[in-house]
Amino acid sequence: MGVSSDAVSGVDGTPTALPSTGRRTAVVTGCSVVLLYTACSLFCWQHLVTAGVTTHMYNGLFGDTGQRVWFMGWLPYAIAHHTNPLVSTYMFAPQGFNLLTNANVLLEAFLLAPITELSSPLTSFNVACIAAPVLSALSLYYVLRRYHMHRSVAFVGGLIFGFSPAILQWDQLGDLNLSWMFFPPLALYLVDRIFFRQTGSPVRLGLALGLLVVAQFFSGTEMLLDFAVVVVPVIGLAMVANLKVVRSHVRFALAASTTALVTAGALLAYPLVVYLTGPDHVALVNAAVLPGAALPALVWPSKITGASFLAARVGTPLLKLFDDAFIGPLVVLLALTALAFSRRHRVVLLLWAAALWCVTLSWGAATRLSGSSPTFSWHGPAWYLSSAIPILKNVDWIRISIFADLVLAVLVAITLEGVASWFQARAGRRRYFAAEAITVGAGALMAVPLFVAGSVPYSGFEAVRAPSVLRHVPNRADGSPSTALIYPGTDPFHGFPLAWQALAGFPYRDHQGYAWHPRPGRKTAVADPTPGLLYYVNSNAPKNPSVIVLSAKQKHEVHSAFARNGVTEAVVVDGFSGSRSMAAIYNQTFGPGQRFGDGEIWSTTRPR
Repeated sequence: MGVSSDAVSGVDGTPTALPSTGRRTAVVTGCSVVLLYTACSLFCWQHLVTAGVTTHMYNGLFGDTGQRVWFMGWLPYAIAHHTNPLVSTYMFAPQGFNLLTNANVLLEAFLLAPITELSSPLTSFNVACIAAPVLSALSLYYVLRRYHMHRSVAFVGGLIFGFSPAILQWDQLGDLNLSWMFFPPLALYLVDRIFFRQTGSPVRLGLALGLLVVAQFFSGTEMLLDFAVVVVPVIGLAMVANLKVVRSHVRFALAASTTALVTAGALLAYPLVVYLTGPDHVALVNAAVLPGAALPALVWPSKITGASFLAARVGTPLLKLFDDAFIGPLVVLLALTALAFSRRHRVVLLLWAAALWCVTLSWGAATRLSGSSPTFSWHGPAWYLSSAIPILKNVDWIRISIFADLVLAVLVAITLEGVASWFQARAGRRRYFAAEAITVGAGALMAVPLFVAGSVPYSGFEAVRAPSVLRHVPNRADGSPSTALIYPGTDPFHGFPLAWQALAGFPYRDHQGYAWHPRPGRKTAVADPTPGLLYYVNSNAPKNPSVIVLSAKQKHEVHSAFARNGVTEAVVVDGFSGSRSMAAIYNQTFGPGQRFGDGEIWSTTRPR
């Protein structure tokens, strides 16, 4: 990113690294970088790898994990069965929900579909989690190499960004929409080429940006909104600071921007219709601005600032001292050192302005010292932005830390590049290799606190397989999948039932689910299962005695609830708290069920 031609060494296109020894050296170096990043990611996921990526999943305390497995399995299934992959009635049946208004990870599901078909959606999901920090790190590595920075410098920059807590901690929960961060580095690079350096073909740059936006749309739409909130003010600041050159840059920028809009608009025309007005879409603006990071979180331990079910519970792996905004004092110190180049390279000033903007946005609604309760009386910038643009109330502001980490990683790379270039300019290969060693050593020192703050290596993996009884849920008379109520059901803290459905190959439609979806007759979104008697009975089963006697009226009410909701099958999986009491309720209401290995099935269309 630059504001003038006097960019940092290498940013203006002047090579600073040693001359390449050939294509073979470049390939070997590239493969080495991939292997090193992969080794770091495998360190994070070592307990999962030991347990088995084909059989284990992050523990079922969070529905997000099972939901992502469901999403990974849904796209190949929808394509194979010639149904619309953007909406589905296999969750929250018969109403269904809209995948595009959720963290759908359709891009990841598409790219890893061969693994899903050859193994299972659980395997592809785990592979996607392991690949997430690697892909994020490689994206920035590629960008820094495009600026002709030393390979060691680019490696360290990618390491800081790809393995920052802002990415690692969301990756731990399997939130691929927040951990496959290929978009921010590549998008910022293209913005630099389009609005500042203006080299190359504007049409090609616009086409690349448009395709990148499309890819991110299917990987998670929130990052697109966050990107606009971060980049638009920075571009405006650069224009004000360089009014003399604005006119000469307009034509190039307009040509590239128009190409990007046309490309993204053409490819996303139908998905946007589905997203905004399609079946079971949601239209929700939060009532208040979401909280964000604590003031010292960038460099100092701070209690996690979660909200509602995301708040850390005592005794869980998520209880940590660092929140997502942490990046470490050494990273910030080296980023500040880049200011030493600011007289010669004004891009450093713009990058620091962008970093400060990201940090202040990450505070969210109000400033705080720690925890989730505001400790100051004045609002953060995010509060004022959200007041002017209500849709920004939906932004989870602490996630802006991803962009803050990106800019700080670039500033660190500028500092390290200056050091490496200084060594290189003062003779020989020996000093050059010394500079490489110093750079890699600095990267190692910065990586340790990032891993600590990211709570790695991750722990808490459980074996998960689809109960055999689920594969025996009968189809309807016309051959289409029936609608079933599964016990145990899905809720924000239990992800296994959704994973079961995907692993079983979607043999039934689930009356429950875990996703943002509109309740009947409303457009507001909820993430919990559809309320009503069926949900009440399912959720309260663990509290009921194993021997329970229903009155004739109660049996009639239960049967009527199934009929009203179009649920034709009731399934109880053995071995869970409440399984026996649920079986007793169904036996009294529908008669004896059919046992299939590890559970029972009742046809709800045959009242006793």
